Amino acid sequence: MLTCLCVVHWNEGELPEGRSRVYRAVVHWLIAARRELRGKQGFTDRFALRAFARLALTMMTAEQGKRPIFDLEEGAEAVDAVVRRSWPGLEAEDRRHRAREWLRFECLGSGIIEEVAGNRIRFWHLTFQEFLAALQLAWRSDGEDDAEEDWWPLVRERLDHAQWRETIELFPGCLFDEGGEGRVDKLLDRVLTLRGSAPDLATEARIAGIVGRLLQPLTVYHYRPQEEIAAAHRETLERSMAIFTLEGAPKVPVKDRIAVAEALGRGGDPRLAAERDNFIEVPKCGGLRLGKYPVTVEEYQRFVEHRGYEEQKYWDAEGWSLKLKEGWDQPEDWDEQLATPNRPVTGVSWYEAVAYCRWLSELRNKEVRLPAEAEWEKAATPVKGEYPWGNREPDEERANFHSNVGSPTPVGVYPGGDGPYGHCDLAGNVWEWCAAEVRGEPEEFREVRGGGWGDPAEDLRAACRHTFTSNASRCTPPGYGQRTHRSRRLRPNAYSRTIEPTALTIRCKKPIRIMCGAISA
Repeated sequence: MLTCLCVVHWNEGELPEGRSRVYRAVVHWLIAARRELRGKQGFTDRFALRAFARLALTMMTAEQGKRPIFDLEEGAEAVDAVVRRSWPGLEAEDRRHRAREWLRFECLGSGIIEEVAGNRIRFWHLTFQEFLAALQLAWRSDGEDDAEEDWWPLVRERLDHAQWRETIELFPGCLFDEGGEGRVDKLLDRVLTLRGSAPDLATEARIAGIVGRLLQPLTVYHYRPQEEIAAAHRETLERSMAIFTLEGAPKVPVKDRIAVAEALGRGGDPRLAAERDNFIEVPKCGGLRLGKYPVTVEEYQRFVEHRGYEEQKYWDAEGWSLKLKEGWDQPEDWDEQLATPNRPVTGVSWYEAVAYCRWLSELRNKEVRLPAEAEWEKAATPVKGEYPWGNREPDEERANFHSNVGSPTPVGVYPGGDGPYGHCDLAGNVWEWCAAEVRGEPEEFREVRGGGWGDPAEDLRAACRHTFTSNASRCTPPGYGQRTHRSRRLRPNAYSRTIEPTALTIRCKKPIRIMCGAISA
C-alpha cells in the first residue's frame, strides 16, 4: 500500500484529500498499470473497475455476512452482470468462463485481488474491498426512478454494523464524487428521519453517532450540510455526550447512561474516532502518556481487519508459536463483541496485547506499548486516597464492579470514578494487562490491574495487583482476577490501555530505559 501511495504522489504531485479519493487514485493507478496486458486478454480498464466494484459489494452483502474470501466460482457469479453488459451475446456458461479468465488474470499481479489456497480469491487489501463496495453503492440510483437499484435499503440496514463501518464511512465521499452535495444531503436527511417523531435519548445518540461518522470524512471536501441538518445533529450530539461529563452523568441513571453509550457506540462514538489523540500525560513520568480509555473493540477491530493476526512481525516468537498452536485469529467471542464497539475488548492474551501495540506503533510511527506496573499505578493513584477518585468506597456511580451491571460497559460512563489525571475506567469494568513479567514455575506470569466487572471493592484499589499467565485465555467466573497458577489456560476477561512514551529521545547515543517514566541511561 505504501508503494502505491508513493507512486500516486509521484504521478500527481500530491495525494488527493479524503480517504475515498486516495483509494480511488490508488485503484485507478493499479488498473492503468496493466492496461496493455489487460487489452491483450480482451478486457478494458472500465470493465475491470466495474467488475472489481461489483465483486466487492457482493462479498460485503453475502448471506453469511461480510466475507473477505470467495471461491473462484462465487467470484465469477458475482461479476456476471458486468460480463453480460460487455458481451451481451454470450450464453451463460460462456459468460462464466469469461469471468473466470478475467479473475485469474487479475490475480496474477494486479495488486487488487489475489489467489489464496484452494482456488479462492480475496482483495489484496481489505480496504480495497470496502472502498470498491462503497463505490458500487454510489453508482446505484437515489431511488426516485429505480427503487430496486436504490442504495438506501442496503445502507440503512448496515449503518451501524461493525463489519460495514469502513464502507459506510467511505460512502459519503463516493456519493459526493459521483453526483455532488445534493446526494450527500439526501443521505443525511434519510438517516435523520430514522429518529422518528419522539425519539428517546438512546435513539438520538445512535443517530448522532451515525451522522457524525458520515460528516467527518467530508470535511476535506468543504461540504457544508444544510442548516436544519447541522442544527439537528448538534443538538442531538450535545445531549448524548453530556452523559460522559461530571455535570451531566448524575442527571441520567446509570442504567440509562449505559444504554445511551451502547447506542452511540453502534452509531459511531466520536470519542473513539481514529484521528483522535486519546492519550493523557501522567505527571512526573518523563512525558509518558497513558491511554484515556482501555483499548476498545472498535480500536482492536482495526488490528484484526488489517491482518494483524497474519503478520508475524507484530508477534514475539513465543506468542506467534502459541497463536499458531491455538489457532488464534481474533479475540474470544469476537462476533458478540463486535456488537458493542465502545466496550473494552476482552478475551485476549498478553501476547495479543503486545502484538496490537506493535501494530499501532507502526501505524502511528511512534512507540506504543503496555504500561509498566508502576506507570499504571501512578496514573491510578490520587494524592489522597486508595481508589482512583479518592477515599470514598466504590459505588454504582463510580465503577462497574461486584456484578452491579453483569457485563463490561462502554468506556467512560463513570466519570465520577475517573483517575486524578482524567483516565477513565481505572477501577472495575475489565482487568488490564501490564508489561511486567513475574517469574514462576513452570511458566511466567504477567501483572493485571484495575479489577473487573465481577470483582469486589477491594480489587478496585489502585495498589491491588493480580497475575495471569501470558497465554491466559479465559477468567472463570468472568471478571474475577484469580491467580493463574490454578490453570494453564486462563485468558482474563481483560485488556489493556496503551502507553505512548513521547518523551523518549530516540537520538540519544546511550541505551535508555523507562522506570516509572523517568529516563535512566
